[in-house]
Amino acid sequence: MTIFQANSFLILLVTLQNALGSIPTLQMISSNSNDPNNPYLSSQALYGPLPSSLTANLILPPPSDPGLCSPLDSPVSTEDFSPPAAAPFALLVPRGNCTFQHKTLRASQYKAEAAVVYNNQEAMFYRNGSSAEQAVTSYPVDKLDYECGNGEAWIPEEDLKTPYYDVANSGRLDECGSGDGCKSGTCVVTGERGGPDGTSLRACCMWDIHQLLYPDSSLPNPGIPTLFVTYSQYRSLLPSASSSSSSPPPPPPP
Repeated sequence: MTIFQANSFLILLVTLQNALGSIPTLQMISSNSNDPNNPYLSSQALYGPLPSSLTANLILPPPSDPGLCSPLDSPVSTEDFSPPAAAPFALLVPRGNCTFQHKTLRASQYKAEAAVVYNNQEAMFYRNGSSAEQAVTSYPVDKLDYECGNGEAWIPEEDLKTPYYDVANSGRLDECGSGDGCKSGTCVVTGERGGPDGTSLRACCMWDIHQLLYPDSSLPNPGIPTLFVTYSQYRSLLPSASSSSSSPPPPPPP
Protein backbone atom coordinates (compact mmCIF):
# COMPACT_ATOMS: atom_id res chain seq x y z
CA MET A 1 0.00 0.00 0.00
CA THR A 2 1.26 3.48 -0.85
CA ILE A 3 0.93 6.07 1.92
CA PHE A 4 0.79 9.59 0.50
CA GLN A 5 2.04 12.64 2.31
CA ALA A 6 0.72 16.13 1.61
CA ASN A 7 1.55 17.33 -1.90
CA SER A 8 3.34 14.09 -2.73
CA PHE A 9 3.43 12.21 -6.00
CA LEU A 10 3.66 8.52 -6.75
CA ILE A 11 6.03 7.95 -9.68
CA LEU A 12 5.39 4.69 -11.50
CA LEU A 13 6.81 2.89 -14.50
CA VAL A 14 3.96 1.78 -16.72
CA THR A 15 3.88 0.17 -20.16
CA LEU A 16 1.85 1.71 -22.95
CA GLN A 17 0.99 -0.14 -26.12
CA ASN A 18 0.97 1.30 -29.61
CA ALA A 19 1.42 0.03 -33.14
CA LEU A 20 5.17 -0.24 -32.62
CA GLY A 21 4.87 -2.36 -29.48
CA SER A 22 5.41 -1.72 -25.77
CA ILE A 23 6.74 1.65 -24.64
CA PRO A 24 8.07 2.11 -21.08
CA THR A 25 6.48 5.30 -19.79
CA LEU A 26 6.62 7.11 -16.49
CA GLN A 27 3.59 8.60 -14.80
CA MET A 28 3.08 10.75 -11.74
CA ILE A 29 -0.04 10.43 -9.59
CA SER A 30 -0.81 13.32 -7.26
CA SER A 31 -1.83 12.72 -3.66
CA ASN A 32 -4.64 15.19 -4.35
CA SER A 33 -7.43 12.87 -5.48
CA ASN A 34 -9.31 15.88 -6.87
CA ASP A 35 -6.50 16.78 -9.28
CA PRO A 36 -8.19 16.65 -12.71
CA ASN A 37 -4.83 16.12 -14.43
CA ASN A 38 -4.09 12.76 -12.80
CA PRO A 39 -2.15 10.82 -13.94
CA TYR A 40 0.63 13.01 -15.32
CA LEU A 41 2.18 10.98 -18.11
CA SER A 42 5.80 11.91 -18.72
CA SER A 43 8.67 10.92 -20.97
CA GLN A 44 11.84 9.38 -19.63
CA ALA A 45 15.57 9.86 -19.76
CA LEU A 46 17.83 7.60 -21.78
CA TYR A 47 20.21 7.54 -18.83
CA GLY A 48 19.88 6.64 -15.17
CA PRO A 49 17.48 4.10 -13.66
CA LEU A 50 13.76 3.64 -14.23
CA PRO A 51 11.78 3.53 -10.97
CA SER A 52 9.28 0.74 -10.40
CA SER A 53 7.63 2.83 -7.69
CA LEU A 54 8.65 5.98 -5.84
CA THR A 55 6.66 8.32 -3.61
CA ALA A 56 8.17 11.79 -3.22
CA ASN A 57 7.27 15.37 -2.40
CA LEU A 58 7.73 17.80 -5.26
CA ILE A 59 9.87 20.81 -4.35
CA LEU A 60 11.63 23.65 -6.15
CA PRO A 61 15.43 24.02 -6.47
CA PRO A 62 17.21 26.62 -4.35
CA PRO A 63 17.03 30.19 -5.68
CA SER A 64 20.82 30.23 -5.98
CA ASP A 65 20.73 27.26 -8.38
CA PRO A 66 17.28 27.45 -10.01
CA GLY A 67 18.13 25.45 -13.14
CA LEU A 68 20.53 23.01 -11.43
CA CYS A 69 23.28 24.12 -13.81
CA SER A 70 25.91 25.07 -11.25
CA PRO A 71 29.25 23.25 -11.76
CA LEU A 72 29.09 19.69 -10.50
CA ASP A 73 32.32 20.21 -8.55
CA SER A 74 30.87 23.19 -6.66
CA PRO A 75 29.32 22.76 -3.20
CA VAL A 76 25.56 22.51 -2.96
CA SER A 77 23.72 25.41 -1.42
CA THR A 78 22.78 25.11 2.25
CA GLU A 79 21.76 28.69 3.03
CA ASP A 80 18.74 28.73 0.72
CA PHE A 81 17.90 25.02 0.51
CA SER A 82 15.96 23.26 3.25
CA PRO A 83 14.28 20.13 1.86
CA PRO A 84 11.95 17.98 3.99
CA ALA A 85 13.97 16.29 6.69
CA ALA A 86 12.44 12.83 6.43
CA ALA A 87 10.29 12.59 3.31
CA PRO A 88 11.82 11.72 -0.07
CA PHE A 89 11.59 14.55 -2.57
CA ALA A 90 11.90 15.22 -6.30
CA LEU A 91 13.12 18.52 -7.72
CA LEU A 92 10.97 20.37 -10.30
CA VAL A 93 13.54 21.87 -12.68
CA PRO A 94 13.25 24.09 -15.77
CA ARG A 95 14.73 22.95 -19.03
CA GLY A 96 17.67 24.87 -20.50
CA ASN A 97 21.19 26.27 -19.91
CA CYS A 98 22.86 22.87 -19.36
CA THR A 99 22.29 19.26 -20.34
CA PHE A 100 19.50 17.17 -18.87
CA GLN A 101 22.02 14.77 -17.37
CA HIS A 102 23.85 17.64 -15.66
CA LYS A 103 20.55 18.65 -14.01
CA THR A 104 19.94 15.11 -12.81
CA LEU A 105 23.42 14.77 -11.35
CA ARG A 106 23.04 18.11 -9.59
CA ALA A 107 19.63 17.04 -8.23
CA SER A 108 21.31 13.92 -6.85
CA GLN A 109 23.89 16.10 -5.10
CA TYR A 110 20.99 17.82 -3.35
CA LYS A 111 19.84 14.33 -2.20
CA ALA A 112 16.75 14.32 -4.42
CA GLU A 113 15.20 10.96 -5.28
CA ALA A 114 14.26 12.11 -8.80
CA ALA A 115 14.45 15.09 -11.16
CA VAL A 116 11.34 16.34 -12.96
CA VAL A 117 12.34 18.59 -15.88
CA TYR A 118 9.68 20.81 -17.45
CA ASN A 119 9.45 22.50 -20.81
CA ASN A 120 9.54 26.31 -20.98
CA GLN A 121 9.94 29.26 -23.33
CA GLU A 122 13.39 30.24 -22.07
CA ALA A 123 14.97 26.99 -23.22
CA MET A 124 13.89 27.69 -26.79
CA PHE A 125 15.99 30.85 -26.82
CA TYR A 126 18.98 29.35 -25.01
CA ARG A 127 18.91 26.18 -27.09
CA ASN A 128 19.37 28.29 -30.20
CA GLY A 129 21.88 30.67 -28.58
CA SER A 130 24.86 29.80 -26.44
CA SER A 131 24.50 32.57 -23.88
CA ALA A 132 22.02 34.77 -22.08
CA GLU A 133 23.17 37.70 -24.20
CA GLN A 134 22.47 35.83 -27.43
CA ALA A 135 19.10 34.68 -26.11
CA VAL A 136 17.58 38.10 -26.83
CA THR A 137 18.38 37.84 -30.54
CA SER A 138 18.51 34.05 -31.03
CA TYR A 139 14.85 33.32 -31.55
CA PRO A 140 12.96 30.02 -31.49
CA VAL A 141 12.78 28.08 -34.76
CA ASP A 142 9.65 27.79 -36.92
CA LYS A 143 8.05 24.29 -36.88
CA LEU A 144 10.59 23.07 -34.33
CA ASP A 145 9.66 25.41 -31.47
CA TYR A 146 6.36 26.93 -32.60
CA GLU A 147 3.51 26.69 -35.08
CA CYS A 148 1.84 29.92 -36.22
CA GLY A 149 -1.08 27.97 -37.67
CA ASN A 150 -2.09 26.97 -34.12
CA GLY A 151 -2.25 30.56 -32.85
CA GLU A 152 -0.49 33.85 -33.47
CA ALA A 153 -0.53 37.55 -32.60
CA TRP A 154 1.35 40.74 -33.47
CA ILE A 155 2.46 42.39 -30.23
CA PRO A 156 3.86 45.95 -30.06
CA GLU A 157 7.47 45.80 -28.96
CA GLU A 158 6.85 48.31 -26.17
CA ASP A 159 4.40 45.85 -24.61
CA LEU A 160 7.11 43.23 -24.13
CA LYS A 161 10.01 43.10 -21.72
CA THR A 162 13.40 41.69 -22.74
CA PRO A 163 14.44 38.97 -22.68
CA TYR A 164 11.23 37.95 -24.41
CA TYR A 165 10.81 34.82 -22.29
CA ASP A 166 10.56 36.98 -19.14
CA VAL A 167 7.63 35.97 -16.94
CA ALA A 168 6.40 39.58 -17.13
CA ASN A 169 5.33 38.81 -20.72
CA SER A 170 3.16 35.86 -19.72
CA GLY A 171 -0.09 37.80 -19.97
CA ARG A 172 0.38 38.87 -23.59
CA LEU A 173 1.88 35.55 -24.68
CA ASP A 174 -0.84 33.51 -22.97
CA GLU A 175 -3.48 35.68 -24.62
CA CYS A 176 -1.89 34.79 -27.95
CA GLY A 177 -2.10 31.08 -27.07
CA SER A 178 -5.62 31.10 -25.66
CA GLY A 179 -7.28 29.54 -28.70
CA ASP A 180 -8.38 25.91 -28.86
CA GLY A 181 -5.67 25.09 -31.39
CA CYS A 182 -2.79 26.03 -29.09
CA LYS A 183 -2.38 23.12 -26.67
CA SER A 184 0.47 24.75 -24.73
CA GLY A 185 -1.71 27.75 -23.90
CA THR A 186 1.08 30.19 -24.64
CA CYS A 187 3.19 31.65 -27.45
CA VAL A 188 6.84 32.51 -28.06
CA VAL A 189 8.25 35.58 -29.79
CA THR A 190 9.55 34.58 -33.23
CA GLY A 191 11.65 37.65 -34.06
CA GLU A 192 9.61 38.48 -37.16
CA ARG A 193 8.47 42.10 -37.39
CA GLY A 194 5.36 43.36 -39.13
CA GLY A 195 1.69 43.61 -38.24
CA PRO A 196 -0.48 46.71 -38.66
CA ASP A 197 2.31 49.13 -37.76
CA GLY A 198 5.10 47.20 -39.47
CA THR A 199 7.20 47.09 -36.29
CA SER A 200 5.26 44.75 -33.98
CA LEU A 201 6.74 41.38 -33.04
CA ARG A 202 5.09 38.17 -34.17
CA ALA A 203 4.32 35.62 -31.50
CA CYS A 204 3.20 32.07 -32.34
CA CYS A 205 1.90 29.06 -30.44
CA MET A 206 4.68 27.23 -28.63
CA TRP A 207 5.08 23.53 -29.28
CA ASP A 208 4.77 21.68 -25.97
CA ILE A 209 5.37 17.97 -26.41
CA HIS A 210 7.06 15.22 -24.45
CA GLN A 211 10.50 14.20 -25.58
CA LEU A 212 13.19 11.74 -24.68
CA LEU A 213 16.06 13.10 -22.62
CA TYR A 214 19.30 12.14 -24.31
CA PRO A 215 22.45 11.34 -22.36
CA ASP A 216 25.59 13.43 -22.06
CA SER A 217 28.50 11.10 -22.75
CA SER A 218 30.91 13.43 -20.96
CA LEU A 219 29.19 12.88 -17.61
CA PRO A 220 28.77 9.88 -15.28
CA ASN A 221 25.49 8.00 -15.23
CA PRO A 222 23.14 9.37 -12.52
CA GLY A 223 21.73 7.10 -9.85
CA ILE A 224 18.27 8.68 -9.78
CA PRO A 225 15.49 8.74 -12.42
CA THR A 226 14.50 11.74 -14.53
CA LEU A 227 11.09 12.64 -15.94
CA PHE A 228 10.15 15.24 -18.55
CA VAL A 229 6.80 17.04 -18.40
CA THR A 230 5.27 19.67 -20.65
CA TYR A 231 4.85 23.34 -19.84
CA SER A 232 1.10 22.92 -19.44
CA GLN A 233 1.69 20.05 -17.00
CA TYR A 234 4.18 22.23 -15.11
CA ARG A 235 1.50 24.88 -14.67
CA SER A 236 -0.71 22.26 -13.03
CA LEU A 237 2.12 20.88 -10.90
CA LEU A 238 3.50 24.18 -9.62
CA PRO A 239 0.78 24.85 -6.99
CA SER A 240 1.68 21.49 -5.41
CA ALA A 241 5.41 22.18 -5.35
CA SER A 242 6.95 23.38 -2.09
CA SER A 243 9.67 25.98 -1.87
CA SER A 244 13.03 24.61 -0.78
CA SER A 245 13.97 27.91 0.87
CA SER A 246 12.54 30.39 3.30
CA SER A 247 11.28 32.50 0.40
CA PRO A 248 7.86 31.67 -1.05
CA PRO A 249 7.62 29.75 -4.35
CA PRO A 250 6.96 31.74 -7.51
CA PRO A 251 3.31 32.31 -8.39
CA PRO A 252 1.87 30.13 -11.16
CA PRO A 253 1.97 31.74 -14.60
CA PRO A 254 -1.25 33.72 -15.11
